[in-house]
Amino acid sequence: MKLRNPQRKYLIVILIAIGAILLTNYSVSYIVKKKIVTVLSENLLKEYTASVDKVEFKLIRRSLSFNGVKFVPKSEVVSDMVENKGEVNSVDNITLKSLELKGIGIFNLLFSKKISINTLSFNDLFIRKIENPNLVIEKDKKNKPKPINLDSIKVTKLGGLVIDNLEFVDLMYQVYDVSKSEITFQNSPVSFNSSGVKLVEIEENLFKLLPSQEIFKIEDVQLEFEKKNYSLSLDKLVLDFKSQVATINDFSFKPNISKFDLAEKYTFNDDVFDVTFQEVNVYNFNLIKLFKENAFLLDSVAINGLDLKLFKDKRKPFNMDKYVGLPHINLQNSSKVINVPLVSVKNSHLTIEEQLENKDTLFSLTINDINAKIQNISTIPEFTQNPITVNIDANLMNEAPLHVVMNMPLKKGQHTFYFSGELGQSEFELYDAALYPVLGLKILSGEIDKMQFSAKANNTSSSGNMTMLYHNLEATVFKSNSLERNKFLSWSVNHVVRKSNPNKKGKVKEVEMQFTRDTYKGLGNYIWKTLQSGIVNTISPTGKDKKK
Repeated sequence: MKLRNPQRKYLIVILIAIGAILLTNYSVSYIVKKKIVTVLSENLLKEYTASVDKVEFKLIRRSLSFNGVKFVPKSEVVSDMVENKGEVNSVDNITLKSLELKGIGIFNLLFSKKISINTLSFNDLFIRKIENPNLVIEKDKKNKPKPINLDSIKVTKLGGLVIDNLEFVDLMYQVYDVSKSEITFQNSPVSFNSSGVKLVEIEENLFKLLPSQEIFKIEDVQLEFEKKNYSLSLDKLVLDFKSQVATINDFSFKPNISKFDLAEKYTFNDDVFDVTFQEVNVYNFNLIKLFKENAFLLDSVAINGLDLKLFKDKRKPFNMDKYVGLPHINLQNSSKVINVPLVSVKNSHLTIEEQLENKDTLFSLTINDINAKIQNISTIPEFTQNPITVNIDANLMNEAPLHVVMNMPLKKGQHTFYFSGELGQSEFELYDAALYPVLGLKILSGEIDKMQFSAKANNTSSSGNMTMLYHNLEATVFKSNSLERNKFLSWSVNHVVRKSNPNKKGKVKEVEMQFTRDTYKGLGNYIWKTLQSGIVNTISPTGKDKKK
């Protein structure tokens, strides 16, 4: 079939256009690849090499892809780390199957030198941190690279940059310890989308990095920590840069195997965590100072609907080499800049469960309907003149009203802190789940009318006073590992313990509280053991009375 002249012209135009597009695609791909490799080589730290396998530019789709991107530490750097020498104790090995720039604004780039990108997509990004925690590096401030100033980034021959959306597909992060030759942390691949970023020119050749929108949002994040046997999920993370409010909705951090199986994997009787909360709001956050200066500065944090479950298998030994610092002393010794004037907790719950030696029943303690305020968490000298104050209102074992006040100094070297509180009216039977597994003591009857306590404590010991008013206490003791009643011990308990306070003559027994701290255990255990000494002194006829 012979083509007419007009048809030939159209065909030639089409072929020329196709050829021009293909030539443009090839030329841009070649030039960009060469330029990118040059820029990376000039700007990378001396410990790394960089490479890009292939660059593809597609004019019709307005997209640019970088395939096979690698930032790899030099082999001699890793070898030095393995041999406990060298100038660094950690490096990152970063590989990326492809980095795609989708929806590039060609005309903006040509006429105003502004780069606009609809979506920047990271596909199969794998970050592997290689570290040697045993290698100590002398800090030399002169050789330390300066952090990037996100408020003043120097870029030449550019009118601006806007990336509307960020997309992460199968992101993985891994930590490899060369001293142990093992992976110490790894998550399963995670995918999520978020709003993007932009570079805004503040003066010639100087730009400020900002979010592309006033509201930055990440939704539906599901993360598996394979080595730790935990799963993390959150429905939504929203950063409102205009009002400076960060919000996290429907967060959970749970074991992905049963709590019993996970505790069995531990060498020591470490806690198994199960944490959920409905919402957390962080007010007046400052991300620039956090990333740039490692300064944690906020106005307040509001936590709503926290449900914290802790499980411990106490058939396992304690880690006697572990040291757990008290919160206020940790702040006194911290080199970080921290200031959080207020943390409020509402509608929250705490459950503590323990598997005890030779016991079939779990120890269980619940604190429900927690509403708390923690004020003045700070390391800034101006604010450390005042203490941390803690006010808690809750229900113990679902029913007994509990009020606790704490006062913890922040001045350097002042370790003594104070706590006091009151427990309202409740039946002794409420505490069966806590008393029976530990003592084999089952409460048959009795009622607490009121308990009041006050104490002071430091890093080594605590002391204080308690008044527990109660009446008609009667209990049964069961034989170890059996539901059979121990009649002799039950008779002894009911004839030896003080059944009421005040006694029949109306005399009220006020007792001492004392405890020597186990430094491998935390603050909660410290306070509980102090209170326990007061309860024992009250019920026991040989308990220490309050000093006159």
